[in-house]
Amino acid sequence: MVFRLLFLFLISHTCSAQYGALDTSFQPAPGAEEAGGTFDVLCAQLQPDGRILIGGKFTSYNGTERRGIARVLPDGSVDPSFDPGAGAQSNGVPSVEAMALLPDGKVLVAGNFTSWNGVPTGRIARLHADGSLDPTFTPGGGANELITSLVVLPDGRILIAGAFTAFTGTFRSRIARLNPNGVLDTTFDPGEGPGGTTRTILDLQVQSNGRILVVGHFQTFAGTSRNRVARLLPNGELDGTFTPGVGPNGPVFTVALLPGGKLLIGGSFTTFSGVARARLARLNANGTLDTDFVVGTGADNVVNAILVRPDGRIMIGGDMLTYNGVTTHQLAGLLPNGAYDTSFDPGSGTTSANTRTVHAFLEQPDGRILVLGSFFEYDGQVRRGVARILPCTLPQPGTITVVPVGGCAGDAITLSMVGGALNESTEWAWYAGACGGQPLGTGNNLATQAVAGTSFHVRGEGGCIGNCTAVDWSPVQPDASVLFEGGTLTALLDDAAYQWVDCAIGEAPIAGATDQVFVPLTNGSYAVIVTMDGCSALSECFTILTVSASDGHADDRPRVHPNPAHDRVWIDVPAPLQGRPFVVLDATGRVAAQGLFQQGRNTVHVDHLAPGPYLLAPRHAPDFVPVRILKW
Repeated sequence: MVFRLLFLFLISHTCSAQYGALDTSFQPAPGAEEAGGTFDVLCAQLQPDGRILIGGKFTSYNGTERRGIARVLPDGSVDPSFDPGAGAQSNGVPSVEAMALLPDGKVLVAGNFTSWNGVPTGRIARLHADGSLDPTFTPGGGANELITSLVVLPDGRILIAGAFTAFTGTFRSRIARLNPNGVLDTTFDPGEGPGGTTRTILDLQVQSNGRILVVGHFQTFAGTSRNRVARLLPNGELDGTFTPGVGPNGPVFTVALLPGGKLLIGGSFTTFSGVARARLARLNANGTLDTDFVVGTGADNVVNAILVRPDGRIMIGGDMLTYNGVTTHQLAGLLPNGAYDTSFDPGSGTTSANTRTVHAFLEQPDGRILVLGSFFEYDGQVRRGVARILPCTLPQPGTITVVPVGGCAGDAITLSMVGGALNESTEWAWYAGACGGQPLGTGNNLATQAVAGTSFHVRGEGGCIGNCTAVDWSPVQPDASVLFEGGTLTALLDDAAYQWVDCAIGEAPIAGATDQVFVPLTNGSYAVIVTMDGCSALSECFTILTVSASDGHADDRPRVHPNPAHDRVWIDVPAPLQGRPFVVLDATGRVAAQGLFQQGRNTVHVDHLAPGPYLLAPRHAPDFVPVRILKW
């Protein structure tokens, strides 16, 4: 085989520190503050220009009054051009629990506030890009209780969820849909909604098919048993195809979508449908527990936040101090299968004199990750409620070579990574067929076998998991296809060397059978070895069952000559058959020629017949063994 070798170069973004280390270029100095001393940063949105909106329970940021919302510059300092005025207000401690950035630059905010900058809003409002209230968004009385989450749908309508039971006086139990102007969309009706002793939706996500996942504190939904996790149809009705069974035994605080319809849930539960899953579980698309995602002993305390990264790895945050026995400091990195990611090192993590909870994550396009919560420090440095951490230093593959460059299928070859840098990965991992496909081994050099039509892939693993680099080769491999027609086998590749073999006896070569066309003389199973450019390929085996006649040389049978024949045969007919009709049959049993046996020598023209074996037989003579004629 001849291989066409492609040299691929992959350059990856790198940074100079450990995955999880504090990004010191982001300086909140000091960050969020609350007059009473207790603050929470609960949510964030990244604008296209790199500025960051943060929401939560705070009254100032970096010493500037910002009640419930602030916009932060890429370096972590407050953005003075975004001024919400008095911001979120209520009789208690106001908070912004959820927000969404709209295509026109406006911002939706929702949470636990009854007015915004002195204007009654009912726990949801829309702001202009400068932070001022947008009066064209008119939710009326809004929600009568806390809104915990919101999602803007592709058509501009808005899903909200939380602890409310009404929206502008209309019954809506804990979930509702609004029109883009803030008015209740009455076509979305969840019926009774969540039921049970505690009834709050804490998080929601919308799948690509429009179905809605809701999690929180509830035991039923619309009167049907759904323990703390349910899926709704786009119109608000319960989706009966999502059946989590007994489900989690405690509240679910967060849900994250995975490719293929699976999902991750986090909370304070310790089992899922009776199976131990401490505070983190992966569910199949139908709601059942995915047992391939193994958390071991899991998290020792609440999981509030889940981030699924582009490479499939996961970050979790909350109040946990350990995950599967490994110290976490309120946040942990996991591999896609649920195992702890040892390349993630947050140092001492989030700390404070009181609470140190992680509430949410936001990943930037450059891979840096915002960590949001109620902490005072990150890894010993002051970061009040918001810190930014560094991503992996991804491996940089060099050039893949294959030695020898030329060879045949089955030959030994060596794959090598020339140059490149593993960075935080520990080894090069090789695969055949696809990235992450059939594992071949690890190391800078790998000995394997050449397999026709297979691509080889390599990526850094064992720490940060990099993207794959591939080398594809297109061998000039002999085509061993065979045409089987009329009892004749024909190799389709021209100008090659051929050796026909008997499959029934270990593919033994048939003496003299070295032409492109092979006509078996006996029933059996046959194949051909086709050789070109020094490489060989074996065809599939073909079974022949049509050869059963005599050769026409017995005294009581017609004598046929010449045989094989090209244009005509002469038949000497014995007396018993004279005057009887005859037929010439092809390999499929169809009549190819017919006539009447005459006394003496008969002539039958075969020049119009295709090459192959034929049978000569008198009609209405079942005891007669047909005579085999070969046409070439």
